[in-house]
Amino acid sequence: MADLTSHDLAALRASGQTLPVAFQVGKEGVSEGVVKELQQRLEREPLIKVRILRGAREDADAKDLAKQLAAAARVRLVEVRGHTALFYRPPRHKRGLEDF
Repeated sequence: MADLTSHDLAALRASGQTLPVAFQVGKEGVSEGVVKELQQRLEREPLIKVRILRGAREDADAKDLAKQLAAAARVRLVEVRGHTALFYRPPRHKRGLEDF
């Protein structure tokens, strides 16, 4: 994944504040369905906000689950604030070879 500067990350965090939550990670945790849903949503929009419900956080905290989800979906975790994570994938025309 292409490296983002601190200015890029700050701009993404600022944009993410006004986004509605796209979907929630439930008691199944980071499952194949959740990974596919995140990938499909990021094909349409470069920035997605996901809420991690209490049932998913029984074994790990929200930050660990968000890192697992980002690694499985091959996307960039921008930030975790409370129980909400912000994910980013650059638009298709701005991706490098390592992003595919």
